[in-house]
Amino acid sequence: MINAIAIDDEQNALGIITEFSNKISDVNLVKTFTDPIIALDYIFNHQIDLIFLDIQMSKLNGLDLAKRISNKNLQIILTTAYPNFGLEAFDLDIIDYLVKPIPFERFERAINKAKLIIHNLIQLPIQEKLEILPEIDDFLFIKSSYSTFKLKISDIIFIEGMRNYIAIHTTKNKYTILENLKKIESQLNIYKFVRIHKSYIVSLKHINKIEKETVHILKNKLPIGETYKLKLKDTIKNYK
Repeated sequence: MINAIAIDDEQNALGIITEFSNKISDVNLVKTFTDPIIALDYIFNHQIDLIFLDIQMSKLNGLDLAKRISNKNLQIILTTAYPNFGLEAFDLDIIDYLVKPIPFERFERAINKAKLIIHNLIQLPIQEKLEILPEIDDFLFIKSSYSTFKLKISDIIFIEGMRNYIAIHTTKNKYTILENLKKIESQLNIYKFVRIHKSYIVSLKHINKIEKETVHILKNKLPIGETYKLKLKDTIKNYK
């Protein structure tokens, strides 16, 4: 069971989070707060796993609140009407970013991600080079040198491992960054990506054809590693 609280100075927003949380059996929304100062005191005196946190609140900005609790072992899902705070959330322990009005399906996906992280089934990277920061759609922010590139996850075709680097192949471009293939695999598996080879992770969305030894993905033909064949078969079987 995940114990959660919600902080938002709009009662209607808290009502929606309460309604959605009640639909998910293993989420226990312990309390809701319209006053972030009172919520902050509660956080330091109670054991919780997850916070639904609004950003723009009159008494205390949600990002400032997140900074004050950065040393605590808990997860944060931002809920906001303003998608332009994405880059400001980069340095904080944020696992998802939901833009109001929040569809239940999007809320549920954020909860599923939280479950994986809280139960130590996946880990988000510590470094700033690579972060997943979902908004209305989901995006991958890549920081390279002095530039930050924003990629839609739905545009990613496959990811290629090259020793200490990875190449992210999209429908338009290819981006090469210093990163570990295993780390990005743990992040993307909730977005219907699958490892097919020690050097390749592919998007199920873009696969055209699967042969015995090869995956055809748009104009690319990628090898299937022997140890990954069963996992690929099971993933395709359960794909929805």
